[in-house]
Amino acid sequence: MSEVKRCVQCGILKEHEAFRKYTYSRANETEGRYRICKSCEAINVTYHRAKAFVDANSMLTILESNTLLYQKYCGIVQKTEQLYNTLEARGLRTPRTVEIKPEEPVTDLDKLIAFYESPTAATLPILSDKPTEIPDELNQWLTIDTQEWKDNNISPEYLQETVYESLKAKYRPQIDVDHTTFLPIYDDTFKKTLNDILRRFDDYEEECSLSE
Repeated sequence: MSEVKRCVQCGILKEHEAFRKYTYSRANETEGRYRICKSCEAINVTYHRAKAFVDANSMLTILESNTLLYQKYCGIVQKTEQLYNTLEARGLRTPRTVEIKPEEPVTDLDKLIAFYESPTAATLPILSDKPTEIPDELNQWLTIDTQEWKDNNISPEYLQETVYESLKAKYRPQIDVDHTTFLPIYDDTFKKTLNDILRRFDDYEEECSLSE
């Protein structure tokens, strides 16, 4: 039976051939495969091209905007963003979710409102003025020199799919379900730290792919 791998964007299990290869260790001639399948990569490339065209021509007159080419690209952008919304609602990753976005500071008022308006307020952690201390197990993945991963021939796939998933299960457990949307509610105490760790793993994957 062929090996299978789950695409982090569409969430579908596919055979390894559905993912592009890259070399992560020239010395040992080892290869890895990207986490996003070829089909999703093609969707993303088409979307970025269409979005760039629409943005560049956003000041067209009503008459000019009725051209078949402009309407075609607008349709691609609209349909793709509809798909991205669906995927993100299911907790999957899209090009929009992996972008580094500045976080707005959360005030005590925001915390109190979120606490008392949440249907699961009883399960939320008690508010504290003290900053949350990052566990050593998480901090080590933020501070370790990536050269150690290369020296020990650790693949990006192992870090992304085994290490990260185990850390997420431990430090971002599901605590309830939103009874309106039926989506899971997670303990987000260490969400930002976990995202920073995953970003390091993704950067390492990119570094390995560029060193072919």
